Parts: sequence; C-alpha cells; structure tokens
Amino acid sequence: MKKFTSLLLVMLMLFGVLFTTPAAAVSVPAKPLITSLSNTDNGLLLVWNTVQNATGYRIYKRGAGQTSWTYLKTVISNSYLDTYVASGKYYRYTVKAANGNVFGAHDVNGKYTMRLANPYSIKASNETSGVAVSWGQINGANGYRVYRRGAGQTYWSYLGTTSATKFVDSKVASGNYYRYTVRAAYNSIFSSYSTSGALTIRLANPYSIKAQSVNGGIKVNWGKINGATAYRVYRRGAGQTSWTYLGAVSGTTYTDKAVSANNYYRYTVRAARGNYYSWFDSNGAVVKYIISSGHKVNPYSPPVYNGSPYVTVNGNIPGLSKADRTSTYFEKYSALDSLGRCGVAFACLGYETMPTSNRGDISSVKPSGWHSSPYNCVEGGYLYNRCHLIGFQLSAENANAKNLITGTRYMNVDGMLPFENMVADYIEETGNHVLYRVTPIFKGNELVARGVQIEAYSVEDNGEGICFNVYCFNVQPGIVIDYASGDSYCTDGCQNIEIPTTTPATNPVTPPSSSGNTYILNTNSMKFHYPHCSSADDIATHNRQEYTGNRDYLISQGYSPCKRCNP
Repeated sequence: MKKFTSLLLVMLMLFGVLFTTPAAAVSVPAKPLITSLSNTDNGLLLVWNTVQNATGYRIYKRGAGQTSWTYLKTVISNSYLDTYVASGKYYRYTVKAANGNVFGAHDVNGKYTMRLANPYSIKASNETSGVAVSWGQINGANGYRVYRRGAGQTYWSYLGTTSATKFVDSKVASGNYYRYTVRAAYNSIFSSYSTSGALTIRLANPYSIKAQSVNGGIKVNWGKINGATAYRVYRRGAGQTSWTYLGAVSGTTYTDKAVSANNYYRYTVRAARGNYYSWFDSNGAVVKYIISSGHKVNPYSPPVYNGSPYVTVNGNIPGLSKADRTSTYFEKYSALDSLGRCGVAFACLGYETMPTSNRGDISSVKPSGWHSSPYNCVEGGYLYNRCHLIGFQLSAENANAKNLITGTRYMNVDGMLPFENMVADYIEETGNHVLYRVTPIFKGNELVARGVQIEAYSVEDNGEGICFNVYCFNVQPGIVIDYASGDSYCTDGCQNIEIPTTTPATNPVTPPSSSGNTYILNTNSMKFHYPHCSSADDIATHNRQEYTGNRDYLISQGYSPCKRCNP
C-alpha cells in the first residue's frame, strides 16, 4: 500500500511539470536621457524622456569631485526637483528606468549644471540719473541680467548685464511705473527669477530750486515734476552735514518760518507719490535770511551802480505793511512837488486796472529835467524816455503827469520793464491782485531821479506769486548825466545827434519810416510779435495793429518783445 502511494505521487509530479505553462520573461527598460537640467526658484529641475514599459525612474546625483552616484529617489513621472542643492555648486544627474524589479541602464555621463539661486531682496529706487535696481549677491554668479516690464506689459524686456549688484536704468520717463527683476548668471548658466520683482514709479529730481528771504521766513520754490503728488522739503544749516525734513506740500513752493536772522540755510526737495520718492539735488539752494526795517532807499546814499540795471533792497522783501494788504483795486498818485517832480505811486493792481483801450499820446507831458537828448550810441536813438512809474500795461494811465518821470532808456527797458511784465503775466494767469509801489529817488533838489524803487506783493497768495523789492538805476552806460538839470554828455566816443522835429506819435503807433521789419502790436498788453507768432493770432481785433519799422522805436514807445517768438 505504501509503495502504491509513493508511485502515485511521483506520477502526479511528472504530470505537473509536463503540463504547466512557462512564466513570461520581464523586458528590460531602455536607458532614459536627461533632456533638460535648469535652475528654478527652489532647486534644480531634471526632465528626461519617457521610457516604454517603465514603471518608475530611479534618480542619482553626483557632486563635483565625486566618483560614485548617490541614489536620491524613485518617481513615476519624468521630472524631479532636487531641493538639496547649494548655490555656486556643480551637480551631475543620471536616471535609471525600472520595470518592476528589473532595471535598465543609465547614462554614465549624465547631465550637469551649476545651482544658481534667484537674486533676492530686489529693490528699485530713484536716483538722479534714473531708476537704480539693487539685489543681494548670489554665490557662484559672475554676472546678473536685469529685466524690466512697463505698466500694462506682460513680457520682460532685457536691459543689460552687470557684474555688480546694482544697475541704473536711465531710459525712464518721470511719472511712469516700472517693474524690475534679475537673473544670476555664470557664463551661459542662468538662475530663475522673481516674477513679482520690484515695482517703482520714476520720479525725476525737482529742478530749479530757489530760496528767497521773504516776509516772515524763507520761500523755497522749484519746478513741477511729472507723476509727483507731493514734495518733501529738507533744510541744512551752516556747518551741518545732514538734511532735516521740514514737511510736505502738494504745490511747488514752501515757506520755512523757523529761521533766524542773518543765518545761512540750504534747501533741497524730493518729489513724492505715495511711498515712492525721487532723489534730490545735494547742492540745493542756499540763502541768507535777512530781517531789516530798512526797506526804503535813502536818497542821499542810494545803491551804487555795479553794471546791473537793478539791485535788490532789504533782502528783496517789500516794506508793504499788513494794513496795506487789500484785494480791492485802487491807484494813488502823489501831487507834484514845488519843483514839478513826481512822488510815490501806489496801487492795488488787477484786471480792473489794466487797459481796455489803446495807449494814448504822452508827448505833451514834460517831466522834471526833461531833455530830448538824442544819441547815436543809445538803442532807439534817445537817452530819455517818459517813464511810467506804474506801467501802462498795469495801470492804463496815459498822459498822467503824476505818473511820468524823466528816465533813461536803460532804466525803462532793462530795469523796470521786466518787473512790469512779471506782474502783468501773474495777474493774467491767476486773476489775483498785486500791491505795487514805485518811489522815484531824488537827491536834494535834483530834477532827474537817481533811480526808482519798486515794491510788489501778491495779495491773495500772501506773496507766494509776486514778492520783490528792487532799485532800478536811472543811468545809461557810456553817458554821464547831470541829475540836477538833466544835461548829459557821452564818455565813449558816441555823439549827441540832432533829430528833426516830427509830429509826436499817437496810438496807434506811426513808425518813423516804412522800412524795416513788420511786427504785430498788441496795443493793450504793449507787446509786439512776429506775424507768424501764434500769440499774434489771439490778439483781439480792436487791440491789433500792424507796424513796419524799427524795433528800437517800438521799445522806446513802451512796447516789449513777445517772449514766445522773441522778435
């Protein structure tokens, strides 16, 4: 029985061997090849080609100088991010494909690159020459590529490469927003970059900074900057090396009242928009604060002529009191004294006092000390003009003997006219009023004034627009004047010439001859223009006159050239 059982078991075993299906052979996966190895925000990213029948991929890494591969991880995708890397180090990678427990070959060379971290702490700020972009230094980098994206743009524009950790973008416009980012580089290897980068608005430095001693402090003004919504004002006292912040304003003027007399102060300004600021002029503007009660010129010791047609008086601060400050227009002219001389002319000027009709004839007035005095060395041909104390364009006064003095062409055109134009332009632009006082300075019983003192102060804005105190010299370079009588003689070879008597010109202006240039006159503002000037097109018909003749003749009649076309 036992023999039969053993024989049966042997037969069954033989039957199983003969009739069992052989197991299928497992295929060996092909060798993967790394197609890219690049820096990302967080590490090195490997990507390789997919392999048929692969159920997974084994990642290996080898550092610089190492000879054996270190197993990292098995993944089922065809990419892997290695975060255990240090910037400035080289790393080599290879990959094996797996099919279950069967592994394919690997690329013995693999693929290598250097880890370069993203530049960090990217900042953008304004400097004098443009927007300065800065960032932290990256280990391993030998250069940095800088990119910019303007407002509304979706792509980055390459600006340039630098080996430093700072780059100044000079091709920017004030008032525009810009975003910057940076990539570290080592030869042809590049880091990734911050997609947010650093945002700023370009704000240029405030320019033409000026400081002026005025009533109650020092007035600082500057040019307007595109994009700025405010301006931050700083001060530095004599001997100080750091700037002190004073305050912020939305306009382009600031008055510093915390100053002491006879001390020097330097000012600078930064443009601002929100938390963005411009750079600043390190030199700024310096001025001495002067407080003085001597706002009047002493007739017996007036300022000495030094080659300039005028000088400032009392630190350019007018002596107009608070009681004088009114926005109600008026004009006051002093009675002539016993010698027939004019006195103080005082007015509150505005649209109401400016002319609405053509200028009239003033030749009938013979001011004290008047002489025709023609000279061939004086532009316009005559030494003396009938000078308005308060100009016609401001007062509409014609042949008012209380408002006309004997004045040189030099004082009339180079001394007084620029200040009259300044006040006229201010009134036309703002509609505000200006207190205006002109004092002729006569020494003793002299008939011709040594000069005139002009004081002006804009009322509605408390002197922000107009504030000056000047003395204009009644002189003519190259000619000596006897102020007692009005007689004169030339010292540099010019001649006193004889001019034929002509009928005095009336307004409209009649030129001395029909030859010369053609100009368009505004008989209201007393400006003359070239015919092609755009300002000439705006002149009202009743104020417009065409004139052909000598430019100097127009100026001698009180006209001034247009600032736009400069005839």
